[in-house]
Amino acid sequence: MNMTLFTKDGRRVGNGIIIGGEPSAYCDDYLYVIETDYGNTMKLNLKELEELYYLGHIVPYDQWKHDRTETRTARENLENVFARTKS
Repeated sequence: MNMTLFTKDGRRVGNGIIIGGEPSAYCDDYLYVIETDYGNTMKLNLKELEELYYLGHIVPYDQWKHDRTETRTARENLENVFARTKS
């Protein structure tokens, strides 16, 4: 739990963190509950997880959420600056 995940293809999914897990109701797979940097959640089995992400390091969830918020705020500020310079 709390393992950071770095996207292999940002066009498909954003970075994330493993926030939980549970056995699958349909097969013998274990499903990992992922929260993306935009707050979406999804459940992936190990094969899907490895297809989409590079495994990172373990961090406290509160720290990850704080860092995610700072990054999003900085990105939004940059987008506003670029938008103003274009007009």
